Amino acid sequence: MTEYILSIISVILLTGAAGIVLPEGKTGKFVKSVFAVATLVVILTPLIRWKNSSLPAFDNDYSIEYDENFLDYIDFKESEYRSGVIEEMLREEGYESLVQLYYERIDNEFKITKVLIFLQNSGISGQDEHIYIPSEIIQAVADYCGVGTDKVVVNETISKA
Repeated sequence: MTEYILSIISVILLTGAAGIVLPEGKTGKFVKSVFAVATLVVILTPLIRWKNSSLPAFDNDYSIEYDENFLDYIDFKESEYRSGVIEEMLREEGYESLVQLYYERIDNEFKITKVLIFLQNSGISGQDEHIYIPSEIIQAVADYCGVGTDKVVVNETISKA
């Protein structure tokens, strides 16, 4: 690259020097045009070399390969982020929770397949547990994750202090 820039600068300096030294007549115009052509040749030479080089052609046989490890990492980070958003959403409603997302990559897109929510100390205990169905939580999480309400499971846990 340095050689290329130096050759362009050299030709331009030579053209300038020739323009100063040569007379204004027909000979001067001819020599200036020769230097102008030489400048164009120096500038275009890398393009000509690049076109004739053995670079791989992009044809119909070209295929894109995915880095599965990177995609797995991105999916894992996405699930961590979304789990955190759901936990924060529930914390704002007064619930401590642990959220587990199950996901897969379908057509190269992150898709949530199931959401497990473990509500901790939700305030319902004993024989009243079976009455409480957190349908608002299930609906909100299903809407956020883009899954059906049947894919969201809420389990209530009571920690013993």
